[in-house]
Amino acid sequence: MADFKIWMNGRLVPGDQAVLPVNSAAVFYATNVFEGLRAYWNAQDGELYGFRLQEHFARLRESMKMMRFTVPYSDVDLYEAVREVLKGNDVQEDVHMHLVAYVLGTGLDATTPTGLYINPRRRPRAPEGGLRACVSSWTRTSDNAIPIRLKSGSNYQNGRLATLQAKADGYDAPILLNRGGTVAEGTGATFFMVRRGTLLTPPLTADILESITRITLLEQVIPDLGLEVVERDIARTELYVADEAFFCGSGYEITPITSIDKFPLGAGAASIQGDVLYSDDFCFTVLCAPVESEESYTVANARIGYAAPDGRWEIAAFVNNLFEEEYRVYAFDSSLFSGVVAGVYGKPRTYGVTASFRFGAGYD
Repeated sequence: MADFKIWMNGRLVPGDQAVLPVNSAAVFYATNVFEGLRAYWNAQDGELYGFRLQEHFARLRESMKMMRFTVPYSDVDLYEAVREVLKGNDVQEDVHMHLVAYVLGTGLDATTPTGLYINPRRRPRAPEGGLRACVSSWTRTSDNAIPIRLKSGSNYQNGRLATLQAKADGYDAPILLNRGGTVAEGTGATFFMVRRGTLLTPPLTADILESITRITLLEQVIPDLGLEVVERDIARTELYVADEAFFCGSGYEITPITSIDKFPLGAGAASIQGDVLYSDDFCFTVLCAPVESEESYTVANARIGYAAPDGRWEIAAFVNNLFEEEYRVYAFDSSLFSGVVAGVYGKPRTYGVTASFRFGAGYD
């Protein structure tokens, strides 16, 4: 299996040629910001669909603002760079990409010159049985120290320490508490849990990343599923009496947590997963962003077609290993470049379709 080439400052180059000076701020001080981008291959359509690229680009710019540097690329340039990565590598599989902006200058206070690269990679799925998590002895860094809202490589050393400790102790992944002693998140994913029928997640003020997947769940998916969600502080001991829990993120997608500190959690399946897999009334919402052309839009586990003769966008959604029937739904919103399809209608029921979400084992 050939290695992917890396897009670096306008050129696709082999990995061994994508190099940075050892004395640069990017290398020595980890002066960079980054985004993790997902693109999903649909073999039937022969298309790749990316997940909420515009939102990732906006967060990248917020991180650069806090780090006081910029890169000479517009959002249109970034879209074209992603297309070039996927097309130039002839990607025909699911892929995860690191979009990284960095400072080449030397010294702790360097802000110029800058550069940018996109590193595509094959990222394996999380274990089908879910994750065995633990509460880490390491504390999440705070907003007044190294803010987690700032998505920088340097921030991830906090999570690295927690991950190494968790694995040394026989767990799959850690859950970090913040300075207040309440739940923050995982090392690279935000956290949700269910207790007494209510879905809970820590607030943004709990020293967590402003996760795009989390926002998608809160604003699009969870309301469509008819679930109640509360953003509030979560005490450590609440983890042990939770009914269910899961991590979510562009990298993690939606990954169930089966136990925390060896306390088992229900059957180890997140409630959203359960509703989608087992409910006759499952529904999900389409989120779109252009990837390959003006006629290709972001959706995973659904088939995006082209404009139908009557001007409607035709989407055929398939749920493998669950339903035999093919559902065809029609999106009537023409402003697809805005990122969200406002209305999706289908037969035999009304559906929405969630972009880039995989709800665990059995849903592919």
